[in-house]
Amino acid sequence: SGTLPVPLCVGIGAAATLCRGESADEERMSLRERTQDFVSALEELKWPISVNGPPIEVRHPGNASIEFKGFDAKEILGTLQPNLAASTGSACTSGIEEPSHVLTAIGLTREQADASIRFSLGRDTTQRNLQDAVVLIDNALENLYGV
Repeated sequence: SGTLPVPLCVGIGAAATLCRGESADEERMSLRERTQDFVSALEELKWPISVNGPPIEVRHPGNASIEFKGFDAKEILGTLQPNLAASTGSACTSGIEEPSHVLTAIGLTREQADASIRFSLGRDTTQRNLQDAVVLIDNALENLYGV
């Protein structure tokens, strides 16, 4: 009930226009490629990871949910802040101690869900941003778990 937030209504209209624009398919393909490059770079590190969810071809092109096997995602995120923003779950579940209901719904155990971080890339995310993120993640893991 109440008055609709006009700026948000205008924003959703602008977003819809972008999603249907002439370059939308190219932008989605480019974002999908950058996301895959990011995942591939993480796979090249010495840390064991697994990608959660469906293959990149059928998922949101800017989403990468990564399980850092045997690690604690909250500790990793704590080390990455304030240099890299990521999440262990959706914004609507922040502050809840339970594992992500999405991750458990796709069959992950609590241990796997607790080791998973969701990275979101956007249309303005550059290759350089991704390279920097991979270095930050590698350094965080080295600082937390290096031997």
